[in-house]
Amino acid sequence: GLAQKRVSGLSFDIGIFTNLTQDHLDFHGTMENYCDSKAMLFSMCRIGLVNSDDKWSERVSRNNGDCVIKTFAIDDENACYRAQNIKYSSSGSDFTVKLGDKLVDFQLNIPGRFSVYNALSAIAACYESGVSAEVIKEGIEAVTGVPGRVEEIENDKGFGVIVDYAHTPDALKNVLDTINDIRTHNETLITVAGAGGNRDAAKRPEMAEAAVTRSDRLIITSDNPRNEDPDEIIRQMRSGVGGEHYNKVLCITDRREAIRTAVALSKKGDIILVAGKGHENYQEIKGVKYHFDDVEELSKALNEK
Repeated sequence: GLAQKRVSGLSFDIGIFTNLTQDHLDFHGTMENYCDSKAMLFSMCRIGLVNSDDKWSERVSRNNGDCVIKTFAIDDENACYRAQNIKYSSSGSDFTVKLGDKLVDFQLNIPGRFSVYNALSAIAACYESGVSAEVIKEGIEAVTGVPGRVEEIENDKGFGVIVDYAHTPDALKNVLDTINDIRTHNETLITVAGAGGNRDAAKRPEMAEAAVTRSDRLIITSDNPRNEDPDEIIRQMRSGVGGEHYNKVLCITDRREAIRTAVALSKKGDIILVAGKGHENYQEIKGVKYHFDDVEELSKALNEK
């Protein structure tokens, strides 16, 4: 939208840069172009909040005109807003942020390091907008999660079942690193993932590599193939799987069957991650959107188990 001048003429009080990872290169061509397109926002803002832990933060912060750049981070000790004393669990994270002269403790009900970054950016934006620390704390702790984003599917089979929208290499790394941080490693972690058609093809092998190196089993399947051959997309994904991981992979084109297989292969205590579609309730094939909901399909498969 920024690159195509859809918001030209507008001004913003606050803009936030969370991170930059490989996606949309079918449009932008290079990561540098993608970064520069995002950076356009910060010439239109009063205040820019930038994640200084991200390697692209310096480039994003250039040429910002009158925009005042302030930073947030977990690792950068010099950031204006920093999450400290972080404790991760399967239900969320506890951390501390200095707001003005106060150290404020937060309890976030969404798991994962990436969720802490997102919450921290919201905390900083609210504080820069004049919201009190007490109200910010109340708001953050009232959040219960977003459908399709690290969404845990309750079941009576004793499985850990998670649906997530992750559809880039970095997003898969984030959600799988979150799961691996809180699991016992005595169980099997099975990931079901695919890649969308008519989008950046270069990320496909990287997605598979990110998933297979962080999972015990990987089932590569169809996502939204759109106008591409789903088997060719799967072939491109599998090319990212090294020889030492080759036997950990199954390729099942039918997404419904891939989900059923993941459930069939699981035993009590195991973890299943179904990634890529999250909250979406359709699958797009040859220009037609067919009803398809990962949560529904998982529920059916679990009931049949």
